[in-house]
Amino acid sequence: MTQTPEDTPSVEPPLAKPFQFRLVHLIYVTTMLAASLALFGPWGFLISVMIFTTWSIIFFRWLRLAEYLAVIAIIVILIALLMPAVSTPAEVSRRMQCMNNLKQIGLALHNYHDTYDTLPPAYIADELGNPIHSWRVLILPFIEQQALYEKYDFNEPWDGPSNILLLNQMPAVFACPTHEHKP
Repeated sequence: MTQTPEDTPSVEPPLAKPFQFRLVHLIYVTTMLAASLALFGPWGFLISVMIFTTWSIIFFRWLRLAEYLAVIAIIVILIALLMPAVSTPAEVSRRMQCMNNLKQIGLALHNYHDTYDTLPPAYIADELGNPIHSWRVLILPFIEQQALYEKYDFNEPWDGPSNILLLNQMPAVFACPTHEHKP
């Protein structure tokens, strides 16, 4: 008895499983990326991509690799957009100094308020309304600059002949180290 093609059972090739996104994969990848970034800094991103690629080649078929890489690329782009810019130690130090300066100024303003029951005015004006003295001069005693405050002459404007000589003695608390001082 011979079998005809109609009599033979047809063997269909197995269907490829559709791509299934699993939350556990996202957790694995983000944990790996976070650990790599914590251990190796900016180079951790490259190391985590190499680990993921190796992991994908070993555990998944090549056909699925492109789909996984696309998902990972989207995740990495989102993480990169959310990551703050990497700062150098010098930038961090300057930023901390600026924050400390602002805290000292804030404390001086509070101490001024405790002493005079008011905050210092933005400026002291002459009889014509022109500003002649700044609030910065008024808080000098509260930032441990009593000697400079006593040298300042309130009978002339800030840019008067004797006050202009004090300009180079400006306390560092009023200058942010991030900005260059140009004489």
